[in-house]
Amino acid sequence: MKFAIPRQDLADALACVFRAVSTRALFPALSGVLVDAARDKITLTATDGDLTIVTRVPAEVQAEGAAVLPARFSLELVRRLQGGDVVVHADGGHVTIESADSQYTVGTFPTSEFPERPDIAPVAELTLPTADMGELIAQTSYAAASGDTARPVLTGTLLELFPDKVKAVACDGFRLAIKEVQPSAQGTGSCRVIIPTRALQELERVLGGDGGVTLAVAANHILFKLGETMVYSRLIEGQFVDYARVIPEVQGTTLRVRADAFAGALERLMLLARDVSFNAVKLLSSAEFLRITSHAPDMGSAVEKVPLLSGGDGDEVSLNARFVLDFLRAVHADNIDLSLAAKRGGALLFRPCGEEGHLYILMPLTL
Repeated sequence: MKFAIPRQDLADALACVFRAVSTRALFPALSGVLVDAARDKITLTATDGDLTIVTRVPAEVQAEGAAVLPARFSLELVRRLQGGDVVVHADGGHVTIESADSQYTVGTFPTSEFPERPDIAPVAELTLPTADMGELIAQTSYAAASGDTARPVLTGTLLELFPDKVKAVACDGFRLAIKEVQPSAQGTGSCRVIIPTRALQELERVLGGDGGVTLAVAANHILFKLGETMVYSRLIEGQFVDYARVIPEVQGTTLRVRADAFAGALERLMLLARDVSFNAVKLLSSAEFLRITSHAPDMGSAVEKVPLLSGGDGDEVSLNARFVLDFLRAVHADNIDLSLAAKRGGALLFRPCGEEGHLYILMPLTL
């Protein structure tokens, strides 16, 4: 295998797939990146067994072939090379990487040990605008559980695919985020799958441009295809929570507040609340203001008054300030509707004004 390619193009391609390289490789080839040179392109593939990222870039291919290069070394070297172009030549278990006055030769891994790419026979398929796919991830993934091995389904994001819509749901047992978007064109098939949140976050990092993202769901995997890049993820088995039961039927008092004012007040209060159990703050609504307080026994107390665009009737509730900020940082709306139903023992519902299909539900704290 031998090819020449602009250094920055190779560095970008290696960085794109590197996030899928295994950090605890069961066998050496998983710590590498498969480079396959054919015709006028090279295809780079990295996988950890659950997540696989593939990307293609144009190159001047002088000899077709494939090799598994040490991923971290290759990425860090190519980033530091000084020349404008890089020549990569692999033969006999070694690869030589040249650029300007630099030449490095290192060992490669056997291509026979590198896993095959997942086979996708889709039961459901549709295409979303790239911006909508990004919002679907950004406005739900933060609510998924992290490292909850007792309930692995909560470490993933539920994706419900229909020909005319896609809904994403994430829940960690204390909060629940829901986002619904419409495809660019009518899709095919319907399904309900749980995707590791890490896979969606890695997909979010490679999103870009004005094109679309095609989702194809198979029996055990999902494929996201955007341009010359493909992200494969193994699905999580199990039954997701019945999220419809969490949505309050009676929303109680509804307040409307400016999102930036609300977020600013909470960020300042977090200077105290971060030292309090569950980042607790207390909200008390009135006709004109949302009064938010925090008290840290070893530091002091604080009060913030946020003007309301529409008021309430004196409801009081305690919340995790960080959980509210996670939601506020993910929305684009100027105003937020907050339904305080805590005095009836229910959850709190946050809805960005003008963002249809987006809900955030948070359980109140009992202090």
